[in-house]
Amino acid sequence: MLISIALHPNKILIASGQSSCHSTDKSLKTEHTSPVESPEELVKQLELEHTEAHVRIWDSVKLTTLTILSGFDKGICHVSFSQTNSGAHLAVVDDSLRHMLSVWSWQKGSRDGEVKVASDVVFECKWHPTIQNLLVAYGRGHFSFFPYNPATGVLTKTVATFEAHSVHPGGVYALALAKSGKLLSGGKDRMISEWDVNDLVRSRRPIEGAIGDLSALEICGTNQLIATSQCGTVRVWNIVEKKVDWTKKFIDAVECMDIDATNTHLILGFSGGTWQVINIAKQQTIEEKREGTVAVTAVKFTPTGSTFAVATKEPSLILYRIDVSKNLLVVSRIHQLPSPIIAIDFSQDCQHLRAQSSGAHLLFWSKTGEACEGSELRDVKWATSRVRLGFETALVAHSSNGQISSVSQTEDLVAAGMENGTVRLYRNPVTSVTAGFVELLGHGKLVKSVCFASKSKSQLFSCSPTDNSIFEWSLE
Repeated sequence: MLISIALHPNKILIASGQSSCHSTDKSLKTEHTSPVESPEELVKQLELEHTEAHVRIWDSVKLTTLTILSGFDKGICHVSFSQTNSGAHLAVVDDSLRHMLSVWSWQKGSRDGEVKVASDVVFECKWHPTIQNLLVAYGRGHFSFFPYNPATGVLTKTVATFEAHSVHPGGVYALALAKSGKLLSGGKDRMISEWDVNDLVRSRRPIEGAIGDLSALEICGTNQLIATSQCGTVRVWNIVEKKVDWTKKFIDAVECMDIDATNTHLILGFSGGTWQVINIAKQQTIEEKREGTVAVTAVKFTPTGSTFAVATKEPSLILYRIDVSKNLLVVSRIHQLPSPIIAIDFSQDCQHLRAQSSGAHLLFWSKTGEACEGSELRDVKWATSRVRLGFETALVAHSSNGQISSVSQTEDLVAAGMENGTVRLYRNPVTSVTAGFVELLGHGKLVKSVCFASKSKSQLFSCSPTDNSIFEWSLE
């Protein structure tokens, strides 16, 4: 059985570490054997069928064996040709209890040196590609260098030691090198740290991510991004400095949110049936109301900010207005809905609103809550595009078999988050089921929310509850 393999620097010769294979003086094990009649015959048969572990060097073009190196205890777990002397030496690691490393002048068939690698499993053993006569081996709990002296055949073991940096309690799950040359590390503690690779000094303080599933994203002003999660946390990110400006924790999970046109107030809908209006600058709750015991599924401000809509899982839709005296007034309550509302848009003139239900119904009302026909409003300009089945993006949903999960738009572009984890960019509006698009790959599954940066066509943000990540895209 072949266990390991190595390619010679000439790209023609191959060394294969083998066990349980035939050798020059042992017979092949046949598929069918005669019954054993005596213990002596059994011993003789086992001796004939037993084959020791060995290394074969063979020509990959002619398929002929050049040399067989034998004398190993078990299988050959690693073989490696030297890189700095035209492959004259071959390093072999025997998968025995002692894990012996031997160096061979394979053309002569002679073992020049031998040393024990480690007591535990060896994962890899290689000649250094640029430093002459240096072997590197590592495995479970060990990492060692082996300088080799060809004149004496002596292999000297030097154990590598590393300074430990306890930065992620529970384990380090991911490492990545940035274009700047810095090292990024992420761990079980849900933190990301940035390191200088020269001295492993942390150059940026840890960034804490969301514990619960991300539920919504919204751009606030020119340099802030607000993210909510199912753990009840609201984080306001500075998208220029890539840091959290402030965080606020609530008891219930945040299901939905919206920001008014002046970037002053934030409305949050919670799983427990309540909603709150918060002053972003002061981080203070200025209005709070409970609609029932079921979750609030969608919230939306009008472009003027004086009126907002709240949808619940009941299903119901309530329109509120705040008068000049800061009193909260109910404009309309709409209860006869086919299924819960999941997205709401207001027209630019604040005279109409549209909503999409979880059952893929597209519904229209006037600002006072009177039902309207969609055909009457096909020329209306909408301030936002939260609705996935609107006139601007209905063909995207049709061409993708309804796999569209979130939408954001500018005057020229439409960004569509898909259930398969991709983000698609279309020209606005989408006028054909075969319209071309640019597909952005990154999320594992289900893009929950997408949003363009304020007054920018080149910066896009997306989030996914599957991988709990927020992506920033540069559109060039």
